Amino acid sequence: MKKFGIYQTSSQEPRDMVEQASNDMEYEVSYRSGGGIAIAALAIASSAPVDGEYKKSDYLKAAEDAFAFLGKNNLKMVNDGKENIVDDYCALTAATELFRATHNPAYKEAADRRAKSLMGRLISNGTYQNYWRADDGTRPFFHASDAGFPVVSLLYYSEIADPDAQREVLDSVRKSLSFELSITKDVANPFGY
Repeated sequence: MKKFGIYQTSSQEPRDMVEQASNDMEYEVSYRSGGGIAIAALAIASSAPVDGEYKKSDYLKAAEDAFAFLGKNNLKMVNDGKENIVDDYCALTAATELFRATHNPAYKEAADRRAKSLMGRLISNGTYQNYWRADDGTRPFFHASDAGFPVVSLLYYSEIADPDAQREVLDSVRKSLSFELSITKDVANPFGY
């Protein structure tokens, strides 16, 4: 297998890939680099009223197999050997959709763990209150296309969460959005976000 990477860990690696793959079967992917959302999409497809290009059962098997694989191997697939906020919200989305598709309590437990980890990334530092922490330090999370994904994944999860977890999710979402509104007014921002 070859790691497909947009992140390089050494200046000696090729600019666009860690190692050139000779066919589509040689790529590896982590939760953060598309695996989590692909699993969620497959789980959703498995719940469609009709089969697609493949049978619904094939979509579900692929989703479950991929989730089990990444559950054991995700750290081997990431560039730095550590999970970050993107892994959390992508794996949370995958686990939530797998639970919806199967009602298997193992996926609910996985979603509960990821939601707890994600909510644990909402921190304060100095005058900045309740921002998302990207890594295991205090680096703020900023992503041009995924800025709202932590909130969206938590809101989807809240639909399957137990009542206490729902309250915690909604409190975290409120805090996060309050921070976003306050920081938007705090500095000049021509884009309004």
